[in-house]
Amino acid sequence: MQSSFSRVLGATAGIVLLAQAGTAVAQTAGTLEVLGSAGSDSITISVGPAAGEVTLFGVPGVADGTVFTGVDRLAVSTFNGDDTVELDLEVAAIRVDIDTSTGADVVKVAQRTPPGAAELAAAFNFVTSTNADSIEFALESSAAEVDLDIGFRTDTNADQVKLLLDQQVPGTVQLDVDGTLGTNADSFELVAKGPALFVINGRVSGEVLDDILTAEIDGAAAGALVLSGDSGNDSVSYLAKAELSGAPRVLGGSNEDSLKLLVEGPLDGTPLLDGGAFFDSCDASPGVQVINCE
Repeated sequence: MQSSFSRVLGATAGIVLLAQAGTAVAQTAGTLEVLGSAGSDSITISVGPAAGEVTLFGVPGVADGTVFTGVDRLAVSTFNGDDTVELDLEVAAIRVDIDTSTGADVVKVAQRTPPGAAELAAAFNFVTSTNADSIEFALESSAAEVDLDIGFRTDTNADQVKLLLDQQVPGTVQLDVDGTLGTNADSFELVAKGPALFVINGRVSGEVLDDILTAEIDGAAAGALVLSGDSGNDSVSYLAKAELSGAPRVLGGSNEDSLKLLVEGPLDGTPLLDGGAFFDSCDASPGVQVINCE
């Protein structure tokens, strides 16, 4: 592992560390930890198509094109500065944790299924801090069974989170999402499309100030996703463009909110739209339970 651009800090059983100028890449068993600098970083990471293979670009102190193998978990920390982290994944199983800390950061993740893969199981956790941050996760799947676990917390300033699910074959896509947008006027957008059943559970909270939360499912929808504006004058909407057999919740919280829960296909579930306190604008399809809307 030693080269002219780095020095070996440690190499014990299952542990490899590369470092220069206070930055490092560390691999312990199946976990690869990638550290940025105190300045602004632009890091690109490719995962796959060979199982466990990770290729790094733009990591301080590590030569572009450096390859690690045997990786099933990726942990990226970029510290201060305005950072950009782009991940291109073509694997059937992975766990990814990204913490960009302070600065105006951009995170983009493109997840594809390898050719011939019947299943995809992946977990992602995103943490940002101060300044206006952007997180985008895009799935392009040709696997019949997909299981995704996505968590995020964006903290302060006006942040954007987008989850785009493109399921290209019949099957079932299960998404568990746990997200908090933090303070300021933030936005969350979930778009799922394809000839599959989308089972979406979890909760996304806008917390304080005026937030925009939207979910649009163009395919059969199920699950009990909760979209909560919390405090502020929020816009919260859930649109099922085909049949709905779940129990999604659209919650306005406090202040004056604009809320929608619309089902364009058959409804065989118990969706709820709750305006909360103050005077709210509510739009719901027949069969949706509506409360606290004045």
